[in-house]
Amino acid sequence: LIEADDPKVVGGKPTSILLTKMATDSANNIYLLGSFNGNVNFNTTISGAMDFHSSNGETWQFLTEIEANGTYKQTYLWQSPYITLRDIAFDENNNIYLGGMVTDNTPGDINVNLDPLTETDPQTLNTGDTMAFWTSIAAGTPYAYNYSFAFKNTGSDLLELDHLALDSNDNIFLFGAFAGTVNFDGTGTIDNKTSNGLNDLFLTEYDSGGAYINTYTIGGTGN
Repeated sequence: LIEADDPKVVGGKPTSILLTKMATDSANNIYLLGSFNGNVNFNTTISGAMDFHSSNGETWQFLTEIEANGTYKQTYLWQSPYITLRDIAFDENNNIYLGGMVTDNTPGDINVNLDPLTETDPQTLNTGDTMAFWTSIAAGTPYAYNYSFAFKNTGSDLLELDHLALDSNDNIFLFGAFAGTVNFDGTGTIDNKTSNGLNDLFLTEYDSGGAYINTYTIGGTGN
């Protein structure tokens, strides 16, 4: 579906692409979630012009949409090497929900933007911070960025967001692992949870309007 541009080595670095998830909405449109490094043509269907993008030597996340009839529609890019997208889901109106992580493993603070459309959702992390987030893109023509909710872990504590899902009422559930103390309320208030061991599990719930509901944890002492 997607091909790295030739040559495969650009500026001394190999051009690469990794597919993380593939999903379909209720209209059978196809969504490809992944990362790439180098020069990539995201439209290799027989319809329309090529759609080349360059990551400027970094690894960026992408979301590509192909319509149910096989026509290439568009690709969104998250232009930061610190963002990782982990999962994708849809509500009953085919609005897009994405779950992901941001990690600052640099010696200084970093700034990232979770909005791939207009870059109006900046986030700042301090050295050693890990941030889990979920974000929503509203279906339509054109698509519109809705919002994001993020919660952080500071220092060496573990925080991993692995999966995102919606129920029949469009409530959002986030599943992953953590260690230490994490504030799982990404709406600006506080709901700290402290792990029992080194690798506890969490299930966090937000309602369809983005309001935080609760976080459930499970784990014992040790790892």
